[in-house]
Amino acid sequence: MDLDEITSSDDKQQLKHLLIQLEAHSENLMSFLLHASYDSLLQKQLSSSQDALIRLYMIEGFDLASRDLGSFSDPYLVVRCGKKVYSRRDKYQLDEPNPKFYDMFEITAKFPGAPPLEIEAWDYDDLFGDDLIGKTIMDLDDRLYCPEWRTIAQKPIEYRELYHPSASLAQGTVLCWADVEEISSAKAEQATRKWDIAPEPTKDYQLRRAVYDTQNVPLEDLEGTSDVFIKAWIDEDNKKETDTHWRCTGGNASFNYRMLFDFKSPTYTKSESDAYRLKLQVYDRDVFASNDFICQMDLDLRLLVLDCRAAGRQVHLNR
Repeated sequence: MDLDEITSSDDKQQLKHLLIQLEAHSENLMSFLLHASYDSLLQKQLSSSQDALIRLYMIEGFDLASRDLGSFSDPYLVVRCGKKVYSRRDKYQLDEPNPKFYDMFEITAKFPGAPPLEIEAWDYDDLFGDDLIGKTIMDLDDRLYCPEWRTIAQKPIEYRELYHPSASLAQGTVLCWADVEEISSAKAEQATRKWDIAPEPTKDYQLRRAVYDTQNVPLEDLEGTSDVFIKAWIDEDNKKETDTHWRCTGGNASFNYRMLFDFKSPTYTKSESDAYRLKLQVYDRDVFASNDFICQMDLDLRLLVLDCRAAGRQVHLNR
Protein backbone atom coordinates (compact mmCIF):
# COMPACT_ATOMS: atom_id res chain seq x y z
CA MET A 1 0.00 0.00 0.00
CA ASP A 2 1.28 3.47 -0.95
CA LEU A 3 1.36 5.71 2.14
CA ASP A 4 0.31 8.67 -0.03
CA GLU A 5 -3.02 6.93 -0.62
CA ILE A 6 -4.04 6.91 3.05
CA THR A 7 -6.46 9.83 3.02
CA SER A 8 -9.64 8.46 4.57
CA SER A 9 -10.90 6.34 7.46
CA ASP A 10 -11.43 3.43 5.01
CA ASP A 11 -7.77 3.65 4.03
CA LYS A 12 -6.83 3.46 7.72
CA GLN A 13 -8.89 0.29 8.14
CA GLN A 14 -7.24 -1.28 5.08
CA LEU A 15 -3.80 -0.51 6.52
CA LYS A 16 -4.81 -2.03 9.86
CA HIS A 17 -6.09 -5.23 8.20
CA LEU A 18 -2.90 -5.47 6.13
CA LEU A 19 -0.73 -5.23 9.24
CA ILE A 20 -2.85 -7.88 10.98
CA GLN A 21 -2.45 -10.22 8.00
CA LEU A 22 1.33 -9.68 8.15
CA GLU A 23 1.21 -10.30 11.91
CA ALA A 24 2.90 -6.95 12.39
CA HIS A 25 0.08 -4.94 13.88
CA SER A 26 0.77 -2.72 16.88
CA GLU A 27 -0.55 0.67 17.96
CA ASN A 28 2.92 2.23 17.84
CA LEU A 29 3.60 0.97 14.32
CA MET A 30 0.13 2.06 13.16
CA SER A 31 0.67 5.55 14.59
CA PHE A 32 4.12 5.82 12.99
CA LEU A 33 2.85 4.83 9.53
CA LEU A 34 -0.11 7.20 9.72
CA HIS A 35 2.09 10.14 10.68
CA ALA A 36 4.50 9.23 7.89
CA SER A 37 1.63 9.12 5.40
CA TYR A 38 0.31 12.48 6.62
CA ASP A 39 3.74 14.11 6.28
CA SER A 40 4.21 12.65 2.79
CA LEU A 41 0.75 13.74 1.68
CA LEU A 42 1.16 17.25 3.15
CA GLN A 43 4.51 17.78 1.39
CA LYS A 44 2.98 16.66 -1.89
CA GLN A 45 -0.02 18.98 -1.53
CA LEU A 46 1.98 22.03 -0.48
CA SER A 47 4.41 21.67 -3.37
CA SER A 48 1.83 22.55 -6.03
CA SER A 49 -1.01 25.04 -6.41
CA GLN A 50 -4.55 23.72 -6.75
CA ASP A 51 -8.06 25.09 -7.04
CA ALA A 52 -10.64 24.13 -4.45
CA LEU A 53 -14.36 24.62 -4.04
CA ILE A 54 -15.58 26.01 -0.73
CA ARG A 55 -19.16 25.64 0.38
CA LEU A 56 -20.10 27.57 3.48
CA TYR A 57 -23.39 26.49 5.05
CA MET A 58 -24.98 29.09 7.34
CA ILE A 59 -27.79 27.73 9.49
CA GLU A 60 -28.75 30.28 12.14
CA GLY A 61 -27.61 32.86 14.65
CA PHE A 62 -28.11 33.28 18.40
CA ASP A 63 -28.27 36.31 20.67
CA LEU A 64 -27.04 38.85 18.12
CA ALA A 65 -26.26 42.19 19.73
CA SER A 66 -28.62 45.09 19.08
CA ARG A 67 -27.43 48.01 16.95
CA ASP A 68 -30.80 49.80 17.02
CA LEU A 69 -32.16 52.03 19.77
CA GLY A 70 -35.13 50.40 21.47
CA SER A 71 -35.30 47.31 19.26
CA PHE A 72 -33.35 44.29 18.10
CA SER A 73 -31.03 44.36 15.09
CA ASP A 74 -32.24 43.60 11.56
CA PRO A 75 -29.47 41.11 10.68
CA TYR A 76 -28.16 39.88 7.36
CA LEU A 77 -24.95 38.12 6.28
CA VAL A 78 -21.89 39.23 4.35
CA VAL A 79 -19.19 36.68 3.45
CA ARG A 80 -15.74 37.70 2.21
CA CYS A 81 -12.92 35.63 0.77
CA GLY A 82 -10.10 37.86 -0.45
CA LYS A 83 -11.58 40.25 -3.02
CA LYS A 84 -14.79 38.23 -3.36
CA VAL A 85 -17.75 39.60 -1.43
CA TYR A 86 -21.17 37.94 -1.09
CA SER A 87 -23.94 40.00 0.53
CA ARG A 88 -27.44 38.97 1.59
CA ARG A 89 -28.59 42.51 2.38
CA ASP A 90 -31.83 41.95 0.49
CA LYS A 91 -32.63 39.11 2.95
CA TYR A 92 -32.37 41.07 6.20
CA GLN A 93 -34.64 39.90 9.03
CA LEU A 94 -36.56 42.59 10.89
CA ASP A 95 -36.03 42.85 14.68
CA GLU A 96 -34.60 39.35 15.01
CA PRO A 97 -31.86 38.49 17.53
CA ASN A 98 -32.00 34.78 16.60
CA PRO A 99 -32.16 34.73 12.77
CA LYS A 100 -32.62 31.58 10.70
CA PHE A 101 -30.38 31.75 7.63
CA TYR A 102 -30.50 28.35 5.87
CA ASP A 103 -28.15 29.72 3.22
CA MET A 104 -25.16 28.36 1.29
CA PHE A 105 -22.25 30.33 -0.17
CA GLU A 106 -20.15 28.76 -2.94
CA ILE A 107 -16.62 30.11 -3.43
CA THR A 108 -13.51 29.01 -5.34
CA ALA A 109 -9.97 29.71 -4.13
CA LYS A 110 -6.38 28.67 -4.79
CA PHE A 111 -4.50 26.57 -2.23
CA PRO A 112 -2.18 26.75 -0.44
CA GLY A 113 -2.39 30.34 0.74
CA ALA A 114 -6.16 30.79 0.30
CA PRO A 115 -7.44 33.98 1.95
CA PRO A 116 -9.40 33.42 5.19
CA LEU A 117 -13.17 33.25 5.10
CA GLU A 118 -14.74 36.22 6.88
CA ILE A 119 -18.31 35.79 8.07
CA GLU A 120 -19.98 39.07 9.05
CA ALA A 121 -23.39 39.84 10.53
CA TRP A 122 -24.72 43.33 9.75
CA ASP A 123 -27.65 45.36 11.01
CA TYR A 124 -29.78 46.77 8.17
CA ASP A 125 -30.59 50.48 8.42
CA ASP A 126 -32.05 52.18 5.35
CA LEU A 127 -31.78 55.72 6.79
CA PHE A 128 -28.51 56.00 8.71
CA GLY A 129 -26.39 53.25 7.16
CA ASP A 130 -25.80 49.65 8.14
CA ASP A 131 -23.81 48.74 11.25
CA LEU A 132 -21.51 45.78 11.78
CA ILE A 133 -22.81 43.47 14.50
CA GLY A 134 -19.74 41.24 14.54
CA LYS A 135 -17.63 38.86 12.51
CA THR A 136 -15.69 35.61 12.72
CA ILE A 137 -12.73 34.45 10.61
CA MET A 138 -12.33 30.87 9.35
CA ASP A 139 -8.90 29.60 8.26
CA LEU A 140 -9.29 27.46 5.13
CA ASP A 141 -5.74 26.12 4.83
CA ASP A 142 -6.01 24.62 8.30
CA ARG A 143 -8.99 22.62 7.14
CA LEU A 144 -7.87 21.42 3.73
CA TYR A 145 -4.43 20.35 4.95
CA CYS A 146 -5.58 18.77 8.24
CA PRO A 147 -5.65 14.95 7.81
CA GLU A 148 -8.16 14.45 10.63
CA TRP A 149 -10.53 17.05 9.15
CA ARG A 150 -10.21 15.58 5.64
CA THR A 151 -11.21 12.10 6.79
CA ILE A 152 -14.53 13.32 8.25
CA ALA A 153 -17.23 12.64 5.68
CA GLN A 154 -19.76 14.94 7.35
CA LYS A 155 -17.93 18.02 8.54
CA PRO A 156 -18.65 19.13 12.13
CA ILE A 157 -21.12 21.95 12.69
CA GLU A 158 -19.39 24.88 14.36
CA TYR A 159 -20.67 27.39 16.88
CA ARG A 160 -18.65 30.50 16.02
CA GLU A 161 -18.76 33.63 18.15
CA LEU A 162 -18.95 37.04 16.49
CA TYR A 163 -16.68 39.86 17.63
CA HIS A 164 -16.65 43.60 17.00
CA PRO A 165 -13.45 45.73 17.01
CA SER A 166 -14.92 48.04 19.66
CA ALA A 167 -15.94 45.29 22.12
CA SER A 168 -14.09 42.53 23.97
CA LEU A 169 -17.20 40.40 24.50
CA ALA A 170 -18.86 38.24 21.86
CA GLN A 171 -21.68 39.98 19.96
CA GLY A 172 -23.55 36.76 19.21
CA THR A 173 -23.01 33.29 17.78
CA VAL A 174 -23.58 31.75 14.33
CA LEU A 175 -24.11 28.07 13.59
CA CYS A 176 -22.36 26.95 10.41
CA TRP A 177 -19.94 24.55 8.74
CA ALA A 178 -17.69 24.54 5.67
CA ASP A 179 -16.83 21.93 3.04
CA VAL A 180 -13.56 22.33 1.13
CA GLU A 181 -12.96 20.03 -1.86
CA GLU A 182 -10.18 19.99 -4.44
CA ILE A 183 -11.42 20.58 -7.99
CA SER A 184 -10.01 17.75 -10.10
CA SER A 185 -11.28 14.92 -12.26
CA ALA A 186 -10.67 12.46 -9.44
CA LYS A 187 -12.79 14.56 -7.08
CA ALA A 188 -15.43 15.65 -9.60
CA GLU A 189 -18.24 13.65 -8.06
CA GLN A 190 -17.49 14.78 -4.51
CA ALA A 191 -16.97 18.38 -5.56
CA THR A 192 -20.48 18.63 -6.96
CA ARG A 193 -22.17 17.25 -3.84
CA LYS A 194 -24.38 19.73 -2.01
CA TRP A 195 -26.16 19.39 1.30
CA ASP A 196 -29.80 20.43 1.34
CA ILE A 197 -30.21 22.71 4.37
CA ALA A 198 -33.59 24.12 3.41
CA PRO A 199 -35.82 24.40 6.49
CA GLU A 200 -38.37 21.69 7.14
CA PRO A 201 -41.62 22.69 5.40
CA THR A 202 -44.38 23.97 7.66
CA LYS A 203 -47.45 21.73 7.96
CA ASP A 204 -50.86 22.11 9.57
CA TYR A 205 -51.60 20.22 12.80
CA GLN A 206 -54.52 20.03 15.20
CA LEU A 207 -54.44 19.63 18.96
CA ARG A 208 -57.55 17.92 20.36
CA ARG A 209 -57.84 18.66 24.04
CA ALA A 210 -60.47 16.80 26.08
CA VAL A 211 -61.31 18.24 29.51
CA TYR A 212 -63.17 15.67 31.62
CA ASP A 213 -63.25 16.93 35.18
CA THR A 214 -61.40 18.71 37.98
CA GLN A 215 -60.50 17.78 41.53
CA ASN A 216 -60.20 19.90 44.67
CA VAL A 217 -60.89 23.26 43.02
CA PRO A 218 -61.10 25.97 45.75
CA LEU A 219 -64.59 27.31 46.45
CA GLU A 220 -64.66 31.04 45.72
CA ASP A 221 -68.29 32.04 46.39
CA LEU A 222 -69.61 33.01 49.84
CA GLU A 223 -72.16 30.20 49.84
CA GLY A 224 -69.39 27.59 49.56
CA THR A 225 -69.59 26.92 45.82
CA SER A 226 -67.78 27.81 42.60
CA ASP A 227 -69.11 28.19 39.06
CA VAL A 228 -66.16 26.50 37.40
CA PHE A 229 -65.05 26.85 33.82
CA ILE A 230 -61.67 26.36 32.13
CA LYS A 231 -59.94 28.60 29.62
CA ALA A 232 -57.25 27.12 27.36
CA TRP A 233 -55.01 28.30 24.53
CA ILE A 234 -51.77 27.79 22.62
CA ASP A 235 -52.03 31.07 20.73
CA GLU A 236 -53.02 34.19 22.68
CA ASP A 237 -55.33 35.16 19.81
CA ASN A 238 -57.25 31.87 19.92
CA LYS A 239 -58.44 31.30 23.49
CA LYS A 240 -61.25 28.82 24.13
CA GLU A 241 -63.49 28.06 27.10
CA THR A 242 -65.39 25.04 28.38
CA ASP A 243 -68.98 25.31 29.46
CA THR A 244 -69.62 26.16 33.12
CA HIS A 245 -70.27 23.75 35.95
CA TRP A 246 -72.64 25.86 38.00
CA ARG A 247 -72.83 25.59 41.78
CA CYS A 248 -69.93 23.12 42.12
CA THR A 249 -69.86 22.29 45.84
CA GLY A 250 -67.10 19.70 46.21
CA GLY A 251 -64.42 21.20 43.98
CA ASN A 252 -64.92 18.34 41.50
CA ALA A 253 -66.36 19.97 38.40
CA SER A 254 -67.43 17.79 35.47
CA PHE A 255 -67.22 18.81 31.79
CA ASN A 256 -66.43 16.08 29.24
CA TYR A 257 -65.65 18.99 26.90
CA ARG A 258 -63.44 18.90 23.81
CA MET A 259 -61.40 21.79 22.40
CA LEU A 260 -59.72 21.94 19.00
CA PHE A 261 -56.63 24.06 18.35
CA ASP A 262 -55.16 24.44 14.86
CA PHE A 263 -51.46 25.33 14.63
CA LYS A 264 -48.50 25.08 12.27
CA SER A 265 -45.20 23.29 12.81
CA PRO A 266 -42.31 23.79 12.68
CA THR A 267 -42.47 27.45 13.58
CA TYR A 268 -39.77 29.91 12.57
CA THR A 269 -41.27 33.00 14.19
CA LYS A 270 -40.60 32.02 17.82
CA SER A 271 -38.76 29.35 19.78
CA GLU A 272 -40.16 25.83 19.74
CA SER A 273 -40.32 25.73 23.55
CA ASP A 274 -42.70 28.73 23.54
CA ALA A 275 -44.67 27.81 20.41
CA TYR A 276 -46.11 24.55 21.78
CA ARG A 277 -47.05 25.48 25.32
CA LEU A 278 -50.68 24.79 26.27
CA LYS A 279 -51.99 27.06 29.02
CA LEU A 280 -54.96 26.01 31.15
CA GLN A 281 -56.65 28.42 33.57
CA VAL A 282 -59.48 27.64 35.99
CA TYR A 283 -61.99 30.41 36.75
CA ASP A 284 -65.04 30.99 38.88
CA ARG A 285 -67.65 32.55 36.62
CA ASP A 286 -69.45 35.64 37.92
CA VAL A 287 -72.43 36.95 35.98
CA PHE A 288 -72.49 40.47 37.48
CA ALA A 289 -68.75 41.07 37.97
CA SER A 290 -65.45 39.94 36.52
CA ASN A 291 -64.61 36.27 36.69
CA ASP A 292 -62.33 35.14 39.52
CA PHE A 293 -59.04 33.51 38.54
CA ILE A 294 -58.41 30.35 40.59
CA CYS A 295 -55.31 28.59 39.25
CA GLN A 296 -53.23 27.85 36.14
CA MET A 297 -51.29 24.97 34.61
CA ASP A 298 -48.81 24.99 31.69
CA LEU A 299 -48.17 21.92 29.56
CA ASP A 300 -45.04 21.82 27.41
CA LEU A 301 -46.09 19.93 24.26
CA ARG A 302 -42.81 20.36 22.37
CA LEU A 303 -41.72 16.71 22.63
CA LEU A 304 -45.23 15.57 21.74
CA VAL A 305 -45.23 17.74 18.60
CA LEU A 306 -41.73 16.59 17.62
CA ASP A 307 -42.84 12.96 18.03
CA CYS A 308 -45.88 13.59 15.83
CA ARG A 309 -43.75 15.27 13.15
CA ALA A 310 -41.15 12.52 13.14
CA ALA A 311 -43.57 9.58 13.22
CA GLY A 312 -46.25 11.08 10.97
CA ARG A 313 -49.03 9.74 13.18
CA GLN A 314 -51.31 10.73 16.05
CA VAL A 315 -49.79 10.88 19.52
CA HIS A 316 -51.58 10.97 22.87
CA LEU A 317 -50.95 12.51 26.28
CA ASN A 318 -53.07 11.77 29.36
CA ARG A 319 -52.82 14.05 32.38
